[in-house]
Amino acid sequence: MRKIILLLIFLLATSCTQIKLAREAYDQNDYREAITISKKILTADSTNIDALEIISNAYTHLNILDSAIVFSEALLQLTPQNSLYTKNLYDLYIAQGEQYLPGDPKTALPIFESAEALAPDLALAFEK
Repeated sequence: MRKIILLLIFLLATSCTQIKLAREAYDQNDYREAITISKKILTADSTNIDALEIISNAYTHLNILDSAIVFSEALLQLTPQNSLYTKNLYDLYIAQGEQYLPGDPKTALPIFESAEALAPDLALAFEK
């Protein structure tokens, strides 16, 4: 039992150190490194909110919206009542939909519909 407790303490300490490194990389605008470190954290703990948030935000800064959406959706699944994560995902849907306008409205429409379904009170999706 003692070995298990020590292992858990070690894993927790390692995760905290890795999160700190990922945040430092993110804060220094080294988004790719922040993603790499955070993904390593997720291999050990797929529900690590901090790592998911860093990855989502880093992909957003890199304008890789598909990936940002995937990680934002994972965040929202783990914390469905978090209004900040809901708003961030909504904004990502809107940004992705706008990338398809005006050239491909058929692709943009379902993306805007996803935004509306996520946050109907933010009807901005259909004003665009």
